Amino acid sequence: MVPATRFWPLYLAASIISVALTFTVFRLLLAWPMSYEDATVIAALFAMPVNWLVGEQLTWGVCGSSRRVRAARYYVVYSVGLLIEVAAVHVLGHEILINAHAANAIGVGLSLLWTAPLNRRWTWAQDVERRVRRDDRPGAV
Repeated sequence: MVPATRFWPLYLAASIISVALTFTVFRLLLAWPMSYEDATVIAALFAMPVNWLVGEQLTWGVCGSSRRVRAARYYVVYSVGLLIEVAAVHVLGHEILINAHAANAIGVGLSLLWTAPLNRRWTWAQDVERRVRRDDRPGAV
């Protein structure tokens, strides 16, 4: 388990892996005649389990709360993030007519603004609170 103060850098590393996978799959899917929205959903569905596993292992490892509960919460948060991403890709790519890759990058960024804080405050909330209490002890490193 990592200290609460190292959560964000490790969560960022997990997110970078997920974002890189999302961008790569999105780029590959656009080589076929496919809508931006379909490519966004498929790319996110590839990245979702990878992000869960990498994020879970990098940020927490062994936790006090149930892994099933954390997984269910994570997938709820990620699903709403996916809706944000698809809506952004649709509006930016089809209504405002910007480049599909730029629309996807902005959509992923907007999704991260939702998923990162909510995962920390809800998905792993018990573990964050427990770590903060443990790490705030005098002499804790």
